[in-house]
Amino acid sequence: MASSSSSERVASEITPADSRVLQNAMSEGVEEKRLKEAGSNEEESEIVADSKHKMDLSALAEVKNREDSLNKDVQIAKECISSQEIDDLVAATKRLVVESSEAGFDEDSIKKRDKAALIASIAKLESELHEIRAEGQEDILVCPNFYPTGLSKNVKTDAEALGGSSVQEPKIDWKLTAEIDFTSPTSTPPAFINIVDHPCLLWDVKYPKKDLTSETNWKDEGRGGPVRNQGDHDNCWTYSATDVYSSHRLRNEEDEAFRVMSARYLTFYVSKEERERERRHGDRNTHHCHGFRVIHGLRFIKEHGVPEESPRDAKTDYSCIKNPPSRTQKLFHFGADVEFMESDKIEDLQKMLLHQPVSANMILYYPEYDKILTLEEIYEGPTSEKSLYGGIHAVLVLAIIRFLGKLVALVKLSHGTKAGESGYMYVSLSKMIVNVEYSVEKNLLCQLKRKTEDAIAEPSYLLRNFTGVNYGDSPVAVARTSKKRKLN
Repeated sequence: MASSSSSERVASEITPADSRVLQNAMSEGVEEKRLKEAGSNEEESEIVADSKHKMDLSALAEVKNREDSLNKDVQIAKECISSQEIDDLVAATKRLVVESSEAGFDEDSIKKRDKAALIASIAKLESELHEIRAEGQEDILVCPNFYPTGLSKNVKTDAEALGGSSVQEPKIDWKLTAEIDFTSPTSTPPAFINIVDHPCLLWDVKYPKKDLTSETNWKDEGRGGPVRNQGDHDNCWTYSATDVYSSHRLRNEEDEAFRVMSARYLTFYVSKEERERERRHGDRNTHHCHGFRVIHGLRFIKEHGVPEESPRDAKTDYSCIKNPPSRTQKLFHFGADVEFMESDKIEDLQKMLLHQPVSANMILYYPEYDKILTLEEIYEGPTSEKSLYGGIHAVLVLAIIRFLGKLVALVKLSHGTKAGESGYMYVSLSKMIVNVEYSVEKNLLCQLKRKTEDAIAEPSYLLRNFTGVNYGDSPVAVARTSKKRKLN
């Protein structure tokens, strides 16, 4: 029989009772060790907590010291200045805020000046680019397409039909370039806008450094009269002419308040010839009203007079064919020594505005005209080939101001209070426009050869034909030989 190993002999000698004693001893040893380790950990935790507590107490003490120091500073300040002085200082601060706002140093004014400076900077860069492009091309000027739709699909199709692989920028004929430069040196290159039946060039003028703003805003002075509505009638010139006369009466102290005169009366009686022409050849059977120059209305008032507007006259749906106004009612006249003037110059408009509001003809484009609904925007004419020419609208100029860094006129319209902002609008006095003819073969823009009644044949501001009373400090009007343009 083989001998057993030593481990086997030891195992065989240990009884069950011995085994239980051994297990208990081992368990007690493990527990004692665990308790020792736990005690050690608790001691370490107490040390960490005590250290953290001391740090918190130190930070709290520092905050307390700073608070005490601040309270001392406040107390010292209170001892140095009285309550009345504090109140005076607060009041002075409030006054300074108000004065800064009035002087243009408030946040909104600074933002507007920054925007205006940015616009001026862009215009300067565009002008420099224009000069670079024009170097060595004294007779023919390259015309950039300012607007994305400046060159229409029709022009592009015609160019491709002639064998051109791509559409080049159209050029301006030297005669037209000379006309533009002579009339108003450009500060931006002319933009070609190929409007159907009314292609044109649009650009900004380069103004002299002298101030062209007006001294008075006649709207604020109550000299512009109420906003009226001509409705569907083509007689805006009658509203503008009567407003000029009413304002003249206020200036001469003939009235204490703005006396509204009858536009309907002028519609019926100023020109029998124009009414007959409209009756025979007009495209509206229900209307005999017509376009006319404002100066004709002023001369009629001087020679024949005009009555005060009646409630019937003020209605927008009155008939301009039936029930003519009575000619036996009380009539008001300009004085026998009064003279009138017309001018297309901004300088003359400025002089005329020294005395009272001035009539002007506004070149309309849709939808741009309809989209101007606040005095936070400026009407600047057509913006794309989809624009539609809407004729001429006689308005009343109340002031020349600078808005967003641009020279603009504040005008009163006669399309009711829903037009513009409650019947008023800012119109650009830096934009100029002229109709052109486009030669596909030469890719050239030329002066108009066939001039229609509505054509803008010569470079013109969006406002022109400034008309009013000549008070002696502006040149007397020279009779115009150009064809009459229809006033809507």
